[in-house]
Amino acid sequence: MARKIQTNAADEAEINTAKTRERLRAEREANDLRAILATEQGRRFYWNLLCYCRIFTSSMTGNSQTFFHEGMRQVGLKLLADLNDHAPEAYFLMLKESKEDDLA
Repeated sequence: MARKIQTNAADEAEINTAKTRERLRAEREANDLRAILATEQGRRFYWNLLCYCRIFTSSMTGNSQTFFHEGMRQVGLKLLADLNDHAPEAYFLMLKESKEDDLA
């Protein structure tokens, strides 16, 4: 989700301001993800996204559909990387909750 802020490379104050804004944006996004994963509903939604993105299945189909599946998988891997970076404990909780839902 990184949005690069264009800066004047010759202006040190502008560069420092851009770095601060980028750091604050990254912190806000990490906190947003933690807030989503703090609720059962948020974890269920996130887990469903990971499954929809096919990160747990092969992308290979033997035809051009493979490229589409691999694109979805790439998005899912980014979501998984964000999860591992900011709330790794949520992964196992989501897995446990998913298994409990399957049994219900």
